[in-house]
Formats: sequence, structure tokens, C-alpha cells
Amino acid sequence: SSRPTLTAELDSLYRTIVDRSLERIAGEQGLSLEQMQGLWEDSLLNLDVQPAHYMQFFEGATKIALDAGFEGLILMPDEIQQYLRPAIRQGGDPIAPFFNIIQLLNTRAASSSLRFGFIMIVTLEDLAQIRDTYRRNDLLHRMKDLQIDLTSLYDEQFAPNLWRLMSERFGFDGEKDAIAHAETLQALGEITARNDLSDGPRTAINVFRRMVARYIDNKGITAPYSPIDLITDFLDEQAIAFAGNDRIRTVTRRALNDEIVRADLPYYAPAIKLAAAFPTNGVPHTIQETYGQANALADLMQKAIGHLVRSGAIAQGAVTLVGLDLTQIPAQWLPTTVREFRLGYNPLAKITQERAEATFVALLQERVFTRWKLVDSWERSYIANHSLVFEGAFDSLKMRYPRRRVHVRILWEDEAVKDADARGDVCVEYRLSLYAHLAPEAQSSAAEAIQSSGPFTACIPLNLLYHSAETVSPGIQERLKDVWSPYDLSPLVLANIFQLIEEKREADQIPKREDAFIKDGFQPEILDNLTRNLFNDQVGAEIGAAGTAITEEVVGYLLEARYGDN
Repeated sequence: SSRPTLTAELDSLYRTIVDRSLERIAGEQGLSLEQMQGLWEDSLLNLDVQPAHYMQFFEGATKIALDAGFEGLILMPDEIQQYLRPAIRQGGDPIAPFFNIIQLLNTRAASSSLRFGFIMIVTLEDLAQIRDTYRRNDLLHRMKDLQIDLTSLYDEQFAPNLWRLMSERFGFDGEKDAIAHAETLQALGEITARNDLSDGPRTAINVFRRMVARYIDNKGITAPYSPIDLITDFLDEQAIAFAGNDRIRTVTRRALNDEIVRADLPYYAPAIKLAAAFPTNGVPHTIQETYGQANALADLMQKAIGHLVRSGAIAQGAVTLVGLDLTQIPAQWLPTTVREFRLGYNPLAKITQERAEATFVALLQERVFTRWKLVDSWERSYIANHSLVFEGAFDSLKMRYPRRRVHVRILWEDEAVKDADARGDVCVEYRLSLYAHLAPEAQSSAAEAIQSSGPFTACIPLNLLYHSAETVSPGIQERLKDVWSPYDLSPLVLANIFQLIEEKREADQIPKREDAFIKDGFQPEILDNLTRNLFNDQVGAEIGAAGTAITEEVVGYLLEARYGDN
């Protein structure tokens, strides 16, 4: 039966715990408001909710649950990161209050019969943060006897089993095979079983959303979702909200841009995507035949084995992409070098800006103007700004505006334009900023929209501090987890690490056994992260673009403005 009075009791309990006003505490203690004000001003009274108050709430809420006829109370406050990260951004210590609550719960569990359970999800990333950044091994020790490691559940059968259970639970068992092929679930299982390639169960759920939405949008009149569709959506970045690792995207894009593949893209591209969908064991020959890609993959194994593709499970005639295998590359040089670099790192130093600018030039060449030719460039001087001149065309514009020239200026903060005459059809200015006038917590989210700055010229403001831990890929976080907090890995930091590596390579100071991975894996991942954070959706809000598409849209608009009526 309903017990509305217990709801009122719970509300009253909550207000009693949360209301830490001077007036209420004065009434409880039998003191005047003036006395309480004096204690608070002398720092003898803390108005924040303390661990003991949480325990008081847990006990009171449990009693109410028992009075309502339940056997106890279980509190599930979801992931710990949503409690720790706001405190981190505010500069406080988020670990100490949590540790005290865990300690009190442990003590109470051993000394009373409190029928109360406390379940909180702690990611491996947060465990590393607690261990490495805050050095709170004491908290991890307290949690050790109480934890359940869920990562053991995320094997290659997790995604297929979850899909089957969801179809049974939500009543679409009859439609599940029309929504997605069994091979797609097999591929997704391989991907989600590896935390170096995915976000585990989050990736599975995001793919499920995409599969179902696609089926519903097409009213069921569409081919089932295939492994090739899966990789196509991964590459798209908009179709699937893929919050973390970019390794599959990076490796697949590299293969698709290879000269061998580009020579016959319609023939090879589906085969590349199918191989990418089975990163661990490779795509078996039977599945290659099912999707009509056996011949293309056989040709690639002849022309590009060890370069683009490699053998998977030999008995199955399987093939996968080079760069997605499980081989562990030793990388001791990298964290050691970055740790030494961090000791002298100063975001306002001249060398820091120079390194960031050098990396930004690499980003323009390798991510933005990828198929353009750099025909001219000059450094910053008393009479000129640092500039590059590219010749070429974006795919979406090459029919109307082939072989155009874009003059690119790289400006810092309030740097004035010195060479006002553009040496191209249009001019794009990238203004790099640190937003030093803002409070630290505001710097990481500051963003400005694209602006017009002269005839056939547009300015794209870029914040070198724009980032959050969620936008730094797990691969980079994993490599730098012992030397740099993910919350501090701004584009400025990552750009400096990228250029530092370039300097070390030029000086022949990188061990050969590690440089192949650093050059082909770690540094491209840095450029992907820089592209995502610098060219964020706030910068491109007015034109509805993000990432490299921002520059393409801007160049298209400027060319249309200049030549559209011709």
C-alpha cells in the first residue's frame, strides 16, 4: 500500500541534512545567530555537508525504506567521475571527502547491521587518476575488498549477448536479424572487447542506437546493418557518438588514403572497411565471400601485406589491417621524455608558442589541406605574418573552383595583420589564443565564432586551451597516464609534445624499436585530438560544421563570394 507520509519524512530528512544555514544550526545548538556568525567567521564552523552528515542521511533513508516494507536500501549514484571532475575544475580535493565516506561505510558495515548498499561505478581512468594524480593508494586499498571488476565481462561475446538479451527483453526478437547482420555483432564484439580500440560497453550501446535508428528511419525497408556500415559510421564521427579512442579511424583512414587503395577506391575501400571491422582475429574468408570482398582482400594481400593488411586467424584465411593488432609496443622512452619535458614546461614561454605553431602547420598540411600543394611560405617578420600558400581544391569544390590558391595567415592573440595583400584567391586567418585574461576554469571552454576580417578574408579563432578529459582519446591518456593528468592535456600541451618528438627524431634520439609506433600511431592520434578540440562545433556553429569541414566551408563561402557571379 502507499505510504505518502514516508515521502514527507524523506523530504524532511533531506532538508535537515542539506540545510546547513547558520539559522538552523543556531537553533539546534541553542546559540544566538550572532554567536554562530562569529564561529563561522573565525573558521570554527564548517557549513559544508560532511561525511558524517552523509552517513546520517544513509541511516535515516534506510530506516524509512524499512518502514515502507522494503528489506533495505541500495544507493546507486552512477559514475564517480561526475562527482570528482567538477571538484577538480574548481581546484578542490575531490578525493578526501570520498575517502572519508568509504571509510565510514567500511566501519559501519563491520560494526552494525545497517541494511544499506552503496554501488558506484569507477572507470579504469578514474582509478588511474586517484592513483597517479592524487596518489591515494589508501583509498584504493579500502575499496579493494568491496569492488567487482566488470572488465572481465567485456569479452568478444559481450556485444552479441547484450543484443540478444535486449531483443528478448524489449520485444524485438523477430526484427533483430533484419536490423543487423550476425557478422556485424561478431565484429562489434571484437572491437568492444579491446579498450585500446573502443570505449567498451559505451561503444556497443552507441552502435546499437545507430542500428535501431537506421532501421526505424527507413521503416524497416533497408538492408541489415553490415560490418562495412559499422566502419563507415565510425569514420563519419557524426553517425556514432564515439567518445574516446580514434585508433580504428586513424588506421582505416591511413589505409584508405594509401596510393594503392586510391588507385581503385571503389574496389578496395569496402575491403579495407571490412578488414577494419575485425581487428583482432581478422575477417574470416567465409565472411569475405559473404560481402563480396574476397578478391579485393586477396589482391591487397599480394600488393600490400605488411604495409596495409596482415594475416589474421590462419585457419580461417582471415585478414585484418596493419596497426590494429594486439602487439604491445614498448614505449618507455615516450613517458620518460614527456616527464622530463613537463618539469620545465611553461605555457607562456616563447618556445611553447613556437612549438605549438610548428605543430599547427603540420596539422594544416596533414589534416586540413591534405591534398593541396604548399606552393609558398614565409616566417613572421617586422613586415609580414607567418603565412602559407596552398594550391588545390577540396573535393566538394573542385568542380566549380579547381586549382585555387588559399593564403593562410597564422596569427597570435592580438597580433596585427602586417601583409594586408593576400597572395591567393582567398585568405584564411587562424588566430591562436590562450585567453589569458579569463579564469583558468573558463579558458578550457572559451570559443569564438568565425569572423570576416577583410575582402575575401575570414578569421577562424582557435583556443589552444579548449579541451576536457572526455575529448582526449584513451590512447593518449594511456600513454601519458603516469606523466600528465588527462584534465591538463590541452591542445597547447599536446602540440608541444608533438613538436618535441619531431625535434628528438631530427636529433636521432628516439629508439628505433619505438619510433615506428610513435610516428605512425601516437603522433597521428595527437593531430586527430587537436583537430577535434581546436576546430570544435562552437567555432563552426554559424556554418554548421566542425573539424576539418570548418575550413572547407569557409573557403567555399569565400570563393563563392569572389567568383560566384562569374
